[in-house]
Amino acid sequence: MNTKPMAWLALVAAMAAVLPPVQADDGVPPLPLYMLEQRGTLTRIDVARRMVWIDRKPYKITEDTQAYVGSNRLDDLRQLPRGSNVAFMPGEGGALVSLWLEHAAPASSGRER
Repeated sequence: MNTKPMAWLALVAAMAAVLPPVQADDGVPPLPLYMLEQRGTLTRIDVARRMVWIDRKPYKITEDTQAYVGSNRLDDLRQLPRGSNVAFMPGEGGALVSLWLEHAAPASSGRER
């Protein structure tokens, strides 16, 4: 008697009993966050209105925006240097869901020319 098919069937049955059931949804597999984000260049910042322009398109920074510089939460829009490359995810109504910049602006050592 060949026991390999029986062992295979027992293994599949055990896995089916342990693993959670697969549920059908709208047919779209979940995507990693990096596939949803876009990349662009920060072209303008308005600290007073909490607005940023990425590739000349305006976006609002709200309390719900997940904004980070490196691994630190963005505390002040002045930390964002114009011309830097950012990753972002636009939301509804022109607000940003997320904004990420790899490095903060270097500290100013005096007058700028």
